[in-house]
Amino acid sequence: GAVLEGRELEKLSDEALQKRAAETLLFARVSPEHKVRIVEAFQKNGEAVAMVGDGINDAPALKRADIGVSLGSGTDIAKEAADLVLLDDSFATIIAAVREGRIILENFRKTLTFLLSDGFTEIIVVALSIFFHLPLPILPAQILWINLIEDSLPSLALAFEKGEANLMAGGPEKKLKLITPPLGALIVSFGIIVGVTSFGLFWWLNQAGGSLEYSRTMVMAMVGVNSLFYVFSIKNLRGTIFNIRLFDNLFLIASLVFGFILMAAAVYVPVLQKLLQTVPLGTPDWALVVGFGIFNIVLIEVLKFVFLRFMPRNGLFNS
Repeated sequence: GAVLEGRELEKLSDEALQKRAAETLLFARVSPEHKVRIVEAFQKNGEAVAMVGDGINDAPALKRADIGVSLGSGTDIAKEAADLVLLDDSFATIIAAVREGRIILENFRKTLTFLLSDGFTEIIVVALSIFFHLPLPILPAQILWINLIEDSLPSLALAFEKGEANLMAGGPEKKLKLITPPLGALIVSFGIIVGVTSFGLFWWLNQAGGSLEYSRTMVMAMVGVNSLFYVFSIKNLRGTIFNIRLFDNLFLIASLVFGFILMAAAVYVPVLQKLLQTVPLGTPDWALVVGFGIFNIVLIEVLKFVFLRFMPRNGLFNS
């Protein structure tokens, strides 16, 4: 009952074939027309269909499938109709290609998430200061320093992530979106969490009577250090921070070290102090910044856990 031959398939209507396709493991002695009908039957059942072929008669089904795969030894017509050509004729290459494609896409999403959430943080901080009629907590030059200097290397390093262990567990994304609704909601949530806490620090320092330059330096340090912290949350968008392999991306570790050095330079190097309007910070100040960073990471991880808990299949990548 798990085998369906072409002569039996010929007698089935499209609706009947759609039902039988879900129960059939092997289709035998089928014609080119049958192959197209089989592909369409699986697609109507909501499946993403890959069709592998090498001959001229496979071309229509290769074209109709979601992913047409031609063997490298196949005909030119089959190769032209296909989306993917196996140069080594090995089916294992399909799995390797799918995995590599998912790694590239996921790393691109991680970079977008990192940069967009950081930018949204700065929007929240500035918007709150305008709403409460306070001076700007962070200056344009300081924002540029964080975005162009601090965040550039970590964002580039995310491109070298090797992929998570459960990368292949989720189903295919039939409607590809770089920023899915869950991922967009997470970006906004990241921005709100860090933005509100950063503004809260500025408001508190402002009420305490500290100088405006000192308050702005603290906010700049907090936003910059926070982005260097929560890159570890973004490093694994399929699990919590406890699932990450910390040292599997040495480029990321190096970029973080360099990021902290650049932040220190912005605070202590006289030329940069004049350019960015910063003042030196003491050990208690840095302890406060790091403490806020750890607090924000805890909130972000709790939020990410909730998202992953209620969207188990493709998690944050559900369309």
